[in-house]
Amino acid sequence: MPRITIRNESQQPRTQPPSAAQSFRNAILTHSRFAYDSPSPPRVPSYDTQSTTTSLPPYDAPSLDNTDLEPPPPYSERSHLLPRKPPSYTSGRYPDSDTESGYQNRHPSWKRKPLISKCAWHPIITGILVFSVFASLVSLLLSQDWHAGIEEPVRRQRVAVVGAGPAGVGCVDGLVGQGRRGFGKGVDIEVVVFEEKDRIGGRMVLGDEGEVEVEDVMSGGLMESLVEVIRDSESQEWKDMKVSKQAEVVGIYNDKTLLTSITRPYTSLPYSTWLFLLFHYGPSVWRAHALPSGTISTLTQLLHARPRTPFPSTQALLRLFSSASTSTSTSALARLQKNGISTAYTHDILAPQVRRHTGQEVPEISDLALSIALWREEQGVQREAQGVYSALMNSLLSSSRAELRTATKVTGLRREMVDEDGGEKWILEYVDLRNASAVGYEVFDKIVIAAPFDDSLVKDSIALGDAGADTSRTKMEEYRAQFITFFSTREPLAHSRFGSGDTIPSQLLPQAPSSEGITEISFLRTITHPTPSHHYRLLSSLPVSNATFQTYIGLELDTLESWTQYSIPYAYPPMYARSIVEAQGDFAMRKGLWTTSGAEGVLGSSVDLSWVVGRNVARLVSAEIRKDKVMRK
Repeated sequence: MPRITIRNESQQPRTQPPSAAQSFRNAILTHSRFAYDSPSPPRVPSYDTQSTTTSLPPYDAPSLDNTDLEPPPPYSERSHLLPRKPPSYTSGRYPDSDTESGYQNRHPSWKRKPLISKCAWHPIITGILVFSVFASLVSLLLSQDWHAGIEEPVRRQRVAVVGAGPAGVGCVDGLVGQGRRGFGKGVDIEVVVFEEKDRIGGRMVLGDEGEVEVEDVMSGGLMESLVEVIRDSESQEWKDMKVSKQAEVVGIYNDKTLLTSITRPYTSLPYSTWLFLLFHYGPSVWRAHALPSGTISTLTQLLHARPRTPFPSTQALLRLFSSASTSTSTSALARLQKNGISTAYTHDILAPQVRRHTGQEVPEISDLALSIALWREEQGVQREAQGVYSALMNSLLSSSRAELRTATKVTGLRREMVDEDGGEKWILEYVDLRNASAVGYEVFDKIVIAAPFDDSLVKDSIALGDAGADTSRTKMEEYRAQFITFFSTREPLAHSRFGSGDTIPSQLLPQAPSSEGITEISFLRTITHPTPSHHYRLLSSLPVSNATFQTYIGLELDTLESWTQYSIPYAYPPMYARSIVEAQGDFAMRKGLWTTSGAEGVLGSSVDLSWVVGRNVARLVSAEIRKDKVMRK
């Protein structure tokens, strides 16, 4: 076929139309995925037949096998149609600008995205970041000590604790613990303890060191109380101490006849004894055993309570306790009647136990005092732990690094202005009992009286003020005295004297008060060297004499080796039933003067309760020290 040349108006030569294969190839390349990244596709010429000068016959499309078609361009001229080379991550995120691709030919997915995408959360995130930076700067500024170069004067606070019993040692332990946690800069606390006796321990300490152990004076629940003290103390030395209990037989007797024997704890009661008691007293046996459980559980919660603020008064202490129990305002007789305990069981079994632990009769005490007495009776005696009480008290006091002055009796307190700026402090007057003529005076900022005391101790009448000192504590004349007599014999007590057959119980309790005031006779131990000797303890509300051993116990003077009697003037506080209103008064008697004896008439004078009250007063003293520091600033 001849080659056809078509010219337009400008008489420029035109190529022939593309073949069908070329048109198909161009269409495929135009719609491919590389179209958006390549130059415009080859332009297909259009045919304008009207612009020709000659009329031509109809054009016949060439067949696909036409050999006159132009060959496709070489691959070197079609490189723009190939996919781009991906970027190299060895030298950077994007290809260099001097490469053949260049920035202008990059794939859109390679472009850097902003750190925070433009979305609805963008303002919120920005605000959070700005606020965090601002808060960090403010915190940094506030934490700076702008007065670091200025030395703050150290103000020493001297605190005197009168009495080294459980309450006094607990107060010292609490003060030291508060000091370790920090009173802040500029405060240095110094604690001085005054004890009238030669050794610490309180009213239960009798005789010289090593002569009489506290475990021989106080029995029944002592070790349990010590465990509670250890749990609450700052010391870690005694944390692993445990109590081992032993069964003990207690005999109840009248003038010359042993009425019955009971075993404590209750779970060790022999089956025959239990049947005997059940036959005579009925269900009162197990009802009396369950009586103290609820009250003691509530009391234990009070001991373990850790309020955020200390109790300022006895009323606050009772208010917490009375919220779960009304045992402080309920009489013991009312509680016994409510629990269905017979009068005979109360008179024969319970009254001797209560008399031994409280020094009072059942109609005189509260439900709380009754529960504490029965609980102590249930605990029994742990005689294998001799000297533990004294060792614990000495360990706690020595670890506190407080100054201890034994054989020193405080004889007066007076508040005077001693500072140049008009500040008031306490003048403490004391006497060294080793040298009766040595009278001393010292100045203290705070004073805690952790022992029963007479109103005459405070010389300044203004010191008592209107803070209710007469009602915040138990009066000394209301305490019950106790006489403890230790005696030893060559032979055991006569079996026939108490009608017990071959053996007698290790402890004897009289059913009714005797004319001699005896409340207990207990066997302590037998010493075999150099000669056999049997040691006993006798408790009484009246002093004893040689006639007492002959007429009441049935001992001949030649059998009695020796006996020693000690007196405890303030052994038992009166624990009668009283309401919160009747138990009025604060622990603070006046500014800078506190007492721990305010709660004894309500909660008793046990070791653990006295310890808790002492720790509570220590928190009150610490709070006032911090308050004084803030006011001085």
